[in-house]
Amino acid sequence: MILSALLLTFAFGSGTIQALEHAQDPPLIRLPLVERTDLQARYFKRDGYTSLLYNSHGTQYLVSLSIGTPAQNFTVTLDTGSGDLWVPSKDCPSQVCPVSRYDSQASSTYNATDIPFKITYGIGGADGVFIKDTVTIGGVSVKQQQLAIASNSTNIFTRMTSMGLRNTTADDAVPADGLLGLGYPDLTSSAHQKNGSAYTPFVFNLVQQNLIKDPVFSIYLNSANERNWAGEIIFGGVDSTKYSGNISYVPVQQITAASTSSSAASSKYMFWVVYGQGVAVNGGKGTKPPNIEYATPLPTIIDTGTTLSYLPAQMVLAIVEAIVGPGSNYQQDPTTGMYVLDCSLANQKTTIQLQMTSSSAASKTPVVIDASINDVLMKDQLGNCYLAIAPSDSTSPFGANSALIGQSILRSAYMVFDMGQNRIGFAPSIFSEGKNNNAGSSGGGSNNNNNNGASGGQSGASSLVISSIRWPLVVSLFVVYYCIF
Repeated sequence: MILSALLLTFAFGSGTIQALEHAQDPPLIRLPLVERTDLQARYFKRDGYTSLLYNSHGTQYLVSLSIGTPAQNFTVTLDTGSGDLWVPSKDCPSQVCPVSRYDSQASSTYNATDIPFKITYGIGGADGVFIKDTVTIGGVSVKQQQLAIASNSTNIFTRMTSMGLRNTTADDAVPADGLLGLGYPDLTSSAHQKNGSAYTPFVFNLVQQNLIKDPVFSIYLNSANERNWAGEIIFGGVDSTKYSGNISYVPVQQITAASTSSSAASSKYMFWVVYGQGVAVNGGKGTKPPNIEYATPLPTIIDTGTTLSYLPAQMVLAIVEAIVGPGSNYQQDPTTGMYVLDCSLANQKTTIQLQMTSSSAASKTPVVIDASINDVLMKDQLGNCYLAIAPSDSTSPFGANSALIGQSILRSAYMVFDMGQNRIGFAPSIFSEGKNNNAGSSGGGSNNNNNNGASGGQSGASSLVISSIRWPLVVSLFVVYYCIF
């Protein structure tokens, strides 16, 4: 779930950061996000343990971490939609793994396991084994962390320039060396192997081992037009300078899934998924009421790794008509399903409001994210503008009548993923408008009041640059669990 490549490097900002209240308190791990362009084709999960959507082109959020003793450095994709940390091993041939590779013989803290690892994507896959070793991020280490090393890979790390991705400079191209999943333990691949079991992923070990101040991580994406120091992730706290108002929370929903070892089903936390109750289009040219509600609240995956957002087809069409007005010209790309709109719409005062509720019943005071129209229009190199909200289909995790919210909407919100209370908090994001995001105090109050203010944005369609949306998005999802809320 990703689009242009963002490189995360560790740095503490100015003295305004209040990381510690007492000397014995664990620190915040504060990581600025740097936006980079990805030359690689996007890969799409379709394996047996998760049902997540990946676009074929766009941006990534990459975090720098190290594995082993002495440290071996990697830059991995940050993914809220999966649970495993994995990197290629030295045994993976350089022809198929032309990236940094882990050498178990060079690490004095390496321990082997006999647990196999396998992941399959729409364009390829990777397989290997799970190991245990020290993983360090931002100067904080988890010893004997379970992770996977891939000894074989097909089309995951090799660049797919034949698909028409734009040319970029070598400085822009930052290929990922692997993936760091931020999902729940029951989303890890070993939990869905025959006779397998879940393990504690890295981010949850930060909590269990009291290595971070609070059991949360917060993400600030910034404007789509912002470059260089584009955003920030904090493990263990929040940054109140990055949002306005209060943080409003909605609970994460459990999923009822069939067991791999028996016919029994149980409810588990797996995805960062909440209930969505509808969308409102404010300031558009449509003549109908602005609220577009679902018949009943729908499961909605919150995925910072996916550039586009995905809603039921009729909902997307209603949004388009509310934006452009009746009788207006718009086209739907036959291969991607995305709508082509007039680029001048980016200059309107239109906002698209995602509405979420705390239960399977609609709320009169929903938690909302207000996204400016200029952040949900993306332009290709031919000058065509696309609505970055696409129709979901029957292959999505919960079927065609479901939703996945990606960067096109989430960049307008400051997000807090609360592992302790199993909830996600949202507040209107304050875009930096070109300022470096190294500074700012951590912390900030949060409560359950609702925030309805729209966040600001820059004018003009977002240059989330794709070369030309002329090939299928390869929205290759798979239904593995029988998911019921």
